Amino acid sequence: MKNLYTLSFTFLLASLMPAIVHAATTIHHETNILIKGHVINEYDKVKHVKMNVYNNGKLLFSQQIVNGKFQYKIPADIDVMLEFEAIDHYTKRIAFSAPKLGESLEEIPTLVLTVQMYSLTAHPELKEIEDIMDFPSAFIRLDRNGNYFDLNKKQSDIVNNEIDEVLHSAIASS
Repeated sequence: MKNLYTLSFTFLLASLMPAIVHAATTIHHETNILIKGHVINEYDKVKHVKMNVYNNGKLLFSQQIVNGKFQYKIPADIDVMLEFEAIDHYTKRIAFSAPKLGESLEEIPTLVLTVQMYSLTAHPELKEIEDIMDFPSAFIRLDRNGNYFDLNKKQSDIVNNEIDEVLHSAIASS
């Protein structure tokens, strides 16, 4: 009787082996992208920041950053909006997109960001262009070769140039 159970268990294990191997392969080829970096302002690291991750307007994840550094993994096949909020700072948004990579990359490179925030107290003049600053400051995309680039660089340059103009005007008039 004991041999019958052993034999049955062996047949069961043998029949499940393809499923187990497939599951292990699927888990191994799961493509996540590690996004990490730090949040700074014009003086230092911004120590108390709330990082929100959105997909299609839905909040996926929220994290309190206490040392100015962050790290988060996202699936490679979804678009997200990273939002950084801090007391006495303008909100910063960065859009991110990656195509369905499948097995086209053996290793997905880590995306390292330096997120520049502006203080409300130090730069009240930016209030006049707050609607422009509400746009994502970059739309980062990962291509099939493993390279990151700003998909909407012209828009990003317009936003960043407008911020620079306002800041330089404020310095010139003081």
